[in-house]
Amino acid sequence: MKVRLIIVFSLGFVFFSSVHAQFTDEKLILTKVTGFRPFSYSSITTKATKETGFKGLPAGLKDYMIREAKILPSLAEERYQKYVKGEMNAEAFVALYPNAKRIKKTLEKRKIILLVAENMDGQKIIVVDTNYDKDFGNDQVFKYPGTPDLTRKGDGDFVRDEKFKNLLDVLPSVRVPTQNFDGEKLVDRDLAVKCVPYRSGDGSKDKRDEDLYAEIFLFEYRTGGLMTEEKKYKIATDPTMGPTPAFRPDLHAIEFLICEDSGDGLWKNPVKGPHRRPFVLGDSLSIDGSQFILKSISAFGDTLTISRKQSVN
Repeated sequence: MKVRLIIVFSLGFVFFSSVHAQFTDEKLILTKVTGFRPFSYSSITTKATKETGFKGLPAGLKDYMIREAKILPSLAEERYQKYVKGEMNAEAFVALYPNAKRIKKTLEKRKIILLVAENMDGQKIIVVDTNYDKDFGNDQVFKYPGTPDLTRKGDGDFVRDEKFKNLLDVLPSVRVPTQNFDGEKLVDRDLAVKCVPYRSGDGSKDKRDEDLYAEIFLFEYRTGGLMTEEKKYKIATDPTMGPTPAFRPDLHAIEFLICEDSGDGLWKNPVKGPHRRPFVLGDSLSIDGSQFILKSISAFGDTLTISRKQSVN
């Protein structure tokens, strides 16, 4: 009798311990889309540049200022720049990036240079030096009917004068080339941005700097699909920190909006996260009974790694 009880108990224990949950990693492909991400805006401030020698200014300017905005590097690019400057030895760099083949060229196209001006008619003029030749004469000229009177009401929500209603949505965008280090080689990319004579933060005490100011808005984001057993969902994200292709979760939270894919192109009824803001890396989410963890994202947002919980018998 004792033997029989022991056998039954042992079998029951084996059966119970063999049912467990495990997480399996999946990589989701994220595609670049031109437009504002469907939750808030992502912008960066500009400052007067110290560079000189620019030409090709439009005629009839009352005043102007040439400004710049630095493009945030990826973590690999940050290390690469230190390596090029001699702040990181070659052995340590190649140990991290063995396929880099000891390239040592300065990363170029790491700033956005723009002319901000006012003409005699009171119009604001913005020209972006898209080919980095210090000549604004061969670049597109954007004209604005004065400085928009915009005040911040909340994150991503702005109150405008009627004539500037929907300003950010209707203004044309411009593509700015950048050069990036992908861990193996230097790669040419580009960014879609919108330049607006508007400051989202505190104003400058320098009146001329305030009058000739422009802010740069990232006008692209990444999107991909997520499947459950019941439905198809879509994910939207961007680097968060202004116009840059670099996703740096070590510097700031990368946000994700997740909605049911209804096929109409709209982002409706978002899945609610644990924060007031959208989901961030490391968050766990449950959709239609499926459980996921947003695990990591690649340096330039090409792939998102998620961990899907699966029950194994």
